[in-house]
Amino acid sequence: MVAALAALGYRESEQKNSDYEYEDYLVVYDLYAPGDQGEGFASVVKSMAVSIRKWQALVYINPQQLNTAANLANSSTAAAFDYVYDLVGTVDADEIFLGRNWQFSNHLLINAYRRAAKVCYGDSIGIYFSESYFAPSAAAVNERSNWSLRRKLKDAKSRLAAAIKPGEGLKEIDFDVGYFSLPDILGQVPPMKTRLVDKRYSLDVFQKLGSLLEEDFVSGIRDRTSDRPTIILMTSNFAEAERMTLESEIAAYKEFLKTLDYPRESVLIIKPHPRESDAKVHALRSALSDLFPASILLAEPKIFFVPFEMFLMRVFLGASSELPQDLKIVTFSTACLSPALLFNTKPVIGFGAELVSKYFHGDYASGRIKHERDLQLAIQRIAEGNQVGIKG
Repeated sequence: MVAALAALGYRESEQKNSDYEYEDYLVVYDLYAPGDQGEGFASVVKSMAVSIRKWQALVYINPQQLNTAANLANSSTAAAFDYVYDLVGTVDADEIFLGRNWQFSNHLLINAYRRAAKVCYGDSIGIYFSESYFAPSAAAVNERSNWSLRRKLKDAKSRLAAAIKPGEGLKEIDFDVGYFSLPDILGQVPPMKTRLVDKRYSLDVFQKLGSLLEEDFVSGIRDRTSDRPTIILMTSNFAEAERMTLESEIAAYKEFLKTLDYPRESVLIIKPHPRESDAKVHALRSALSDLFPASILLAEPKIFFVPFEMFLMRVFLGASSELPQDLKIVTFSTACLSPALLFNTKPVIGFGAELVSKYFHGDYASGRIKHERDLQLAIQRIAEGNQVGIKG
């Protein structure tokens, strides 16, 4: 959402001399939160959205509703579109902002609002991924060619899996333009003309979002970390995405942290990924208690689902706009990019080839190793200031 709002802000700045006046609709979907966490995740996203700008409507399309839309599309795309219009609250749009155009939900929306200008804002802080980037090295699935939807929802009681083939009325539709902070930072060039979004737009969004964190919470974290070295562990949803087992993921984090040079009195702050299970992150904190006797788990609903950057800015960014020297950020995903881009700091990137080979499922290991190399190179490029310029 932050990448989308930054892209929207930049696009609005390009149109500042026009007569355009935006009427915004926010549609939240594909959260892939485990168990019953989806509704809570959506609620926090909506709260963040209303703190930034006014909306004509804010809609959460849950997995069951997406399944209904897919079933309708099997027989009648017109019926599926009508269903979408009823959910969203409008039958027409002048612009549609999407992160991707190669998953069923995105296919559905971009087809339903086919007249609209089609704007891509990418993933993470505003980067481009193709559909094949994270595919397993063996038996990779090309979703675009076979029009399949692979959705997995895990619940404490049951597991729902659906493979849905929409009707032929859904067409592959390209984006008109992409607005990215780091367009090809991972080595994939966006297949559309692009605009480079200045990082000020992202920083402005995070700054506004910071007001959602209560002052007592912020003061409490500052008191517990004052004058003590601090490590922020940004976990990911590897087990939930079935790239490794839950036990392996916890073991991998612990083994990697053991390799780091940190003072014994360091405070560990665990910032979960919003698609992780609450039970897993509590188990992780327990497993790390012998390494870090002083730890803070950011598991309350108001902080579990919020962007890490707004927490970092509100708690640790001082008057000098620099992070403390004794603060170490440990990452395992594209979450490493925003601290480097926005705060001029170099996060730690794990796990390394040895631990990946040891703990990841075999068909994902080589892709993961490549991804870590891409992230290391990306951090180096950001540090050197070699960001991609405007194209098109």
